[in-house]
Amino acid sequence: MLFTDGVDTSSKKSDYQSTYRDVEELDALFYSVRYDTLDDMNYKTYNPAGLAGIIVNGKMIPVGQTSFTSGTSAAEYDTGRRYLDDLARISGGRRFDAENDLGAAFSGVAEELRRQYSIGYYPEVEGKEGERRRIHVEMTSPNLVVRTKTNYVFGTNTENLKK
Repeated sequence: MLFTDGVDTSSKKSDYQSTYRDVEELDALFYSVRYDTLDDMNYKTYNPAGLAGIIVNGKMIPVGQTSFTSGTSAAEYDTGRRYLDDLARISGGRRFDAENDLGAAFSGVAEELRRQYSIGYYPEVEGKEGERRRIHVEMTSPNLVVRTKTNYVFGTNTENLKK
């Protein structure tokens, strides 16, 4: 599970596309709890979370003492929201918004995890590294919700996630 605003302000080795590809190859669900920090990053008098500071490269920088060049525009936050939606969609997980109630968001994740089933299969013909295959799951009961990956990619591209 990720707790984030979805906005990248300091990555040097990863980007939207590379982490997207890595997640496609993983056998893991991504649930994110998104907390919008746009107003806090702009350091106006508005600070509903009561943030003491922002952690940048492992150091706490007090609110008002930073000058970020990224992560301060509404467009970057829209991209961050789409990024988290994409990670959830391609992994079969889901994005939750924390808004002003972190407890409700985390409860939503926990509730969903309690009510899920996992199915798996082995393909008749093993794929080659990088090959993409579609997944389609249908339910016969009208009262069930299916959330699943729409495809999977053969290969092991998880080394990037360890960096």
